[in-house]
Amino acid sequence: MLDIALQPDTEPWQYELLVAAHAGRDFGEVFPEASLLVAGERLPDQLPAGVSWRATLPEILAWVATDGVEGLVDRARRERCKLMGSGRPS
Repeated sequence: MLDIALQPDTEPWQYELLVAAHAGRDFGEVFPEASLLVAGERLPDQLPAGVSWRATLPEILAWVATDGVEGLVDRARRERCKLMGSGRPS
């Protein structure tokens, strides 16, 4: 897993949230398999699954320092929570 903080004393953001927010699309469009994850089951070897850190990290690092990122990450977090909550078996 990879988390990124703007500065050492700020809350880190999970990389999957940054990738979805940076894409400017709904979290479920960027990571449609997110609703299939079930608490307690084994996670993929790398999160976010299918995302090359090497290919995406430089652009994400430059982008996180721009205005408005926090709001976009919060939106992605809400979308992920909604998606994962509705996808869990009862």
